[in-house]
Amino acid sequence: MTYKLPDILSLHSPGSGYNPVTVSRIEGGLDITILDEVRSFAEQDAERKFYQHNSERRATQICNILEAGDSVPLANVGVSAAATLDWQGEEYAIIVSKSNTTRSQLISGYTEAEYGSPDGLVRLMGKELSEELIVVGEDGLCPVIWGTSVLTPYDTRVTYANQGVSVIPNLLQYPPHLDNLSVTVNTQSLIGDPVAHIDAHCNCVQLDFALKVHLPDVGGLTLMYAEEGFDPAHKKMKTTVYNEGLMLFKMKDGNMTKDVFRLVNGELVEHQLDPKFRLSEIFVPPTHRWNIRSDDSISLDGYLNS
Repeated sequence: MTYKLPDILSLHSPGSGYNPVTVSRIEGGLDITILDEVRSFAEQDAERKFYQHNSERRATQICNILEAGDSVPLANVGVSAAATLDWQGEEYAIIVSKSNTTRSQLISGYTEAEYGSPDGLVRLMGKELSEELIVVGEDGLCPVIWGTSVLTPYDTRVTYANQGVSVIPNLLQYPPHLDNLSVTVNTQSLIGDPVAHIDAHCNCVQLDFALKVHLPDVGGLTLMYAEEGFDPAHKKMKTTVYNEGLMLFKMKDGNMTKDVFRLVNGELVEHQLDPKFRLSEIFVPPTHRWNIRSDDSISLDGYLNS
């Protein structure tokens, strides 16, 4: 029997704020400069939404500015995990989604001010993995092992198992359509060598880490997804578990297929996608150079046929 998690894993105060960034061309890629200015979540969110109804024009504008050799101001830099795992000799891509939405994404997160540095962004990727990748066995929640750190982010209501989930860099890079541009942050390279894409729809730049997840050898493993969101009633950040939120897309020759599963009590269970299911912007073919996307999502068929 799998250990039962509480539905709400944590409730805490919002972060200290968010840094805007600028993006510039460098030889062979892009440099992201994190600015000293700190904005509230509401201010950052407003800037992310400002271009949503005119994202094609914004994408062209961003491309033209970069081509001219100038810097582009963007709302924020985020991190994403293009993660896969092996299960019984087959490879699967990890895709997550809230239970009440048809839009899916990679495990990802915004960059709060305390993570606004090259080393901080790598730590942030580990933090997002430990908070969103929920692996539960018979004895409790399996912690995420990120580098040399064992990450246990949740409070005393949660029992942690003795074995952890190891996450390491992966040579396999998916999804396709990402040019392998070099990327630096404040002119420094990052551990894990992420690539980057610019989301004109949300006016931000995202660092995409290619990762391999190694599950522990424990019985009754179940994979779920948890996401943090603002609870206006309590004015707190609430982390909610979505029991069916983590999907495993079977891979073939390095590409995703239509075969979708969930891992429940140590068994793969076929998962039926909603007919309106869509993948997030990272799966959309770029509309411009520099890995720039103007659309915020794509259908699964559209992605597989692109």
